[in-house]
Amino acid sequence: LKTLSATINGVTITQTVNVNVVPDAVSASQSTVVADPTSIVAGSGSSTITVTARDANGNPVPGVSVTLQSASGDVTFTQPAANTDANGVATGTVEGTLVGSKTITALLNGVPATQTTAVTVTPAAVDAGTSTFTASTNAIVAGGAGSVLTLTARDAFGNLVPDASVLFAATGTATDLSSTSATTDANGVATTTLTGT
Repeated sequence: LKTLSATINGVTITQTVNVNVVPDAVSASQSTVVADPTSIVAGSGSSTITVTARDANGNPVPGVSVTLQSASGDVTFTQPAANTDANGVATGTVEGTLVGSKTITALLNGVPATQTTAVTVTPAAVDAGTSTFTASTNAIVAGGAGSVLTLTARDAFGNLVPDASVLFAATGTATDLSSTSATTDANGVATTTLTGT
């Protein structure tokens, strides 16, 4: 609200005029989309997406309809419960179960905001039921090359789990493992070789 006054030949006019300056239409390029946090664990927790609608002059725009979306299609949104408030802000949340970086966009009154944000979904804890342990062969020649044992670590959603600590053990006598401990690689894989006499 702007209050205007005037003087005539140094004499202040007692009457004033009030002019209310309101925001212009929402600007796709001036509005912002922010994620917090930017990294979440698959199937656990969510990221809050804050959208601030602004006009071309940077003024917050209330009453703007906001819809969150992602081209990847493998995330779940809780859409803002209402249009933007007096500060031009509306918030929603996003969660997901498939690892990777997810680009989040916002529609402002149906128009895509220029700015986007990203949320990275990381693997959950290793799950025994979805992880696999295989042998290159189930029969080895005594004193021969042996069998390569491959462990692939996955979480409950089937995502590969890197940097997991692995311990290998073998029963019986006269057997040897090339390594008894390892860390899964970027593909969730750790290997050892079993030989025996």
